[in-house]
Amino acid sequence: MAHALKHIAFRIWGTVLAGGLIGLWLLPALDFGLEPAWVPVPAAALLILVFLILGWLFNRLGLLLADRHIDEAVAWERVGSVAAAGAAYEKALAVFDSFLISPRAKKVASERLTSRLTRFYLAKTDKQHTSESFVAFYLRSHPDDSEVAESWLRQARAGEGLDPRFQDTAAGVGEALAGNRVIQQLLARLYLSDNRTDFPALQTYRRAMGGRGRAGRAIAGDVARLFLKDGRADEWALHLYLQAASEDEPGQELLNGIAACVHWIPETSRNQRLLIAGVRYLEGIPPEQLSLMRVGFTPPQPVEPPIVRSAFMKMWGYFWTSLVGFAGLLLNGLKAIKGQADALVTRLRQSSLTRPILKGTAVALLSVLVVVLIVNTIGYLARTRTPDKAPTPIKKVVTDKFTLQVAAYLKKKHAEKYVAHLKTLGLDAFWIVTTRRNKRWYQVRVSHFPDKPAARAYGQSLKNQGLIDDFYVANYEPGS
Repeated sequence: MAHALKHIAFRIWGTVLAGGLIGLWLLPALDFGLEPAWVPVPAAALLILVFLILGWLFNRLGLLLADRHIDEAVAWERVGSVAAAGAAYEKALAVFDSFLISPRAKKVASERLTSRLTRFYLAKTDKQHTSESFVAFYLRSHPDDSEVAESWLRQARAGEGLDPRFQDTAAGVGEALAGNRVIQQLLARLYLSDNRTDFPALQTYRRAMGGRGRAGRAIAGDVARLFLKDGRADEWALHLYLQAASEDEPGQELLNGIAACVHWIPETSRNQRLLIAGVRYLEGIPPEQLSLMRVGFTPPQPVEPPIVRSAFMKMWGYFWTSLVGFAGLLLNGLKAIKGQADALVTRLRQSSLTRPILKGTAVALLSVLVVVLIVNTIGYLARTRTPDKAPTPIKKVVTDKFTLQVAAYLKKKHAEKYVAHLKTLGLDAFWIVTTRRNKRWYQVRVSHFPDKPAARAYGQSLKNQGLIDDFYVANYEPGS
């Protein structure tokens, strides 16, 4: 929203300046033979034309600059210069965040940048919170990008596992790439590392175990061990226990699981073969021992018997049925109204007068807006205001020599945003500006201390609480 307002504001001011100059030069030279009351009409048409031309020029210039920076970043990536590629991508992002590109063009043209930048972050060896969040954001909108998804999941498995913040993103990737066996097996491994047995995890296990590959059989064995740990005794658990037993000599825990499943699962035509195979593994074991082997397992939940309904429940059922019927009638009425509205819209679209009327209305509203802005601006500039004398700020004297630096940014707005976040946590945060290697850095710092041990102790306590990622002790300088 802010980007759209910034783009429109620049176009409006550019229209006022360029359109005003063109109007002063062009309109007096043309003799329209109009009455004075009709003179604003060609002026408004000229302003609208300039507004549209400026939008096209801004978009073209912004997209050309963005493509140039992206091509530069790709070239730096090919020669292995990660820092230069990152700087070029930052320039491309700055162009997209500027006023040049309209929101609609930005949405269409940013696909190339997001795709390239995602792959750039995945190729970097030093992972940061910003890059991980960007990759997850990309996968939320492009869960079917198997190349990015596989690389992201492999890095998560090689690292500390799947971040809890990105569990929904991983589930979306699993659903979008349900037929990709590699993706499903990577997800299954990540879910197994967290001992997950929820519905998305179970669905992933089913997909990952399909086929005859070694990886699928290994996952099946791990899922079987997870089911044994949870004490499951249902048909799927029996299938996994038997598959694990066929791969190797079954241990006592596996036999316990088979015994529990064979005892509690009711026999049907579907599971008859499974039960017969389970009984073969238990041949020769005394009944007393089989009873002890079932201890710790949860039998399948039986189907609850029908509830005998009381008179009150019958009345409540009648009331609920009536309410549902009334809601259905209301819904049908709304659908009928919607159908009539859709038919009306269709007739209006097919009418030859609709488009000229809408265009004329839009032009009239835009003309009124531009005129109001011009009048308000002239009125504001015409008013003379005596500036109030600003009070002399009282500088706070601090005698402590040391402080904690917790972050550094190349953009001022990032430092201000992080300082505002730290202040909401009750921290005495501020930022200062320094220049190193011809670059201006905005350093975020916290509090001030008389000596370095006190600063280190305070910084370590903030880090242990998860309020900051890292810190180091620096000399204190007053900041903003």
